Amino acid sequence: MNTISTPVSGAMPAAQILTLFQSRGCEDITSTLDLSSMPPIPTSCGGQGNVYKGKLTDGREVAIKIIRMMISSNSNGEEKNLQQVAHELYIWTKCKHRNTLELFGMAIFHGHLAMISPWIDNGNLSWFISQNPEVNRYDLCAQVAEAIAYMHLHDIVHGDIKCGNILVSSDHVIKVMDFGSSTLKREYSLKLKVSSGQPAYSLRWAAPELLMIDEKPKFEVDIYALGMQKRVSYVAITLQVAPCSSP
Repeated sequence: MNTISTPVSGAMPAAQILTLFQSRGCEDITSTLDLSSMPPIPTSCGGQGNVYKGKLTDGREVAIKIIRMMISSNSNGEEKNLQQVAHELYIWTKCKHRNTLELFGMAIFHGHLAMISPWIDNGNLSWFISQNPEVNRYDLCAQVAEAIAYMHLHDIVHGDIKCGNILVSSDHVIKVMDFGSSTLKREYSLKLKVSSGQPAYSLRWAAPELLMIDEKPKFEVDIYALGMQKRVSYVAITLQVAPCSSP
């Protein structure tokens, strides 16, 4: 395996990280962003990142994701942010399947390293189903399983499968996204100096072992979440939020 020997770390300038990922086939599309279409504030905010809705110069609508700046009492907050973006970018570049969200490329946006993907108007799975109760929900759930099977075949543990990380395209194709909590169960071809912080899991969907100290994500955690996903099928089929049970 061809491995780049210099670890990608948050101490690197964003432009240098961009160059390293370009060498691995992830395109720098900074120059194709239509800055006149960009809102001054995020369109939506997730657990760790902010998403802006914008356009490319060819008119395509895109989602621009940047990791929200960590509040830190020392100077390593920005480094951890860049480490997280580099990690998510690396995993995302490995996911090329009909049911995983396409990565158009990366860019420098508002001074941050950003990840650029198609804008999906239908929103996430639970929202889409609430607005379209007659849709074939069993097919949607089967597509989620196909995405997970693909990732596991390529040694990727997603680590945070939930309705909020599953989008539905205009032609009702599932698009699994958000690889910030994902891990690769084999050697990385690009060395990453990862933060010692814990990934941000969603407690309602997380396998119990993920909440244990130093427990590394395994394929089984996605299977557990898929079971909870059947509770997302629960969400999908009953249109109710999956209940939490006491340990």
